[in-house]
Amino acid sequence: MKEIKAYIRTACLEETVKALEEKGAPGITVVTVHPVGYGFNARFSLSPEEVTRRFYDIVKIELVCDKEDLDTFVNTILDCSHTGDSGDGLIFVSDVKEVVKIRNRQRGNKISEVSGQSLSSQRRKMTKDPVCGMQVEESKAAAKSEYEGKTYYFCCIACKEKFDKSPKMYEVYGDK
Repeated sequence: MKEIKAYIRTACLEETVKALEEKGAPGITVVTVHPVGYGFNARFSLSPEEVTRRFYDIVKIELVCDKEDLDTFVNTILDCSHTGDSGDGLIFVSDVKEVVKIRNRQRGNKISEVSGQSLSSQRRKMTKDPVCGMQVEESKAAAKSEYEGKTYYFCCIACKEKFDKSPKMYEVYGDK
């Protein structure tokens, strides 16, 4: 397994996370960070008037994946975050020896060993909740509705109820 830590521009976050979800990333953590040190702050003056500029915001995306999915996720981050300008960020890749699922204490050295599914099967079953836009695994959806011959999956009952009241308003999001 591999751990990816990517430090990217905040402006690139939404597109990057969406693309990673579409590629089947098994879980993503996002943290706002304030980098300090060599490489991060070289372009800023440290005069008293500009000291607040030294602590600018960027985001750190973390995810753990099986080794065979590493290039897919790293390339996705690169594609979404590269502008060619100073400050585009950094990606670090580390080895992970083991994953332990706290709920049932299951251990393994592949994500799929503790999740019960292969990453490729997770990709096939993911869809977007048409109301809130959240990625939902079809088999674990809180609810579903049929509308004009299509099945829509929801993260919660509240989203299903909103959809059922006026499905035409949400149908454009259905299969994306």
